[in-house]
Amino acid sequence: MRGRRSYEQAAARAFKMYGLGRLGYKLTLYRELFHFAGSVILIMSAAMISKTFFGSETALYVLLWTAIAALSFQEFYVHPKKYGQHVRKGVIDWFTWVVPIALYVFLLGGGTM
Repeated sequence: MRGRRSYEQAAARAFKMYGLGRLGYKLTLYRELFHFAGSVILIMSAAMISKTFFGSETALYVLLWTAIAALSFQEFYVHPKKYGQHVRKGVIDWFTWVVPIALYVFLLGGGTM
């Protein structure tokens, strides 16, 4: 809880200083670092789930593409409607989540489906 409370206080200070919805570069970098870590964890989890439960490489791609679709819906529909998130923030969040997944699919995964 301490980390969450600290983040909320930092966000409140940033909103007061820069305006509603603007976090400043330091807090944005902090947030995106956690989004990136979440993306890596998502890739590892999807790989483990697809191998353990489905035994198929195709299942991995289905899981990752489904995650991209869900993240897109979240960042461009849910967050703006529910939280009033700016489009720019949604685009930055989306890229932070999706670029590692896309790199995994196309580079490390061989780019085949």
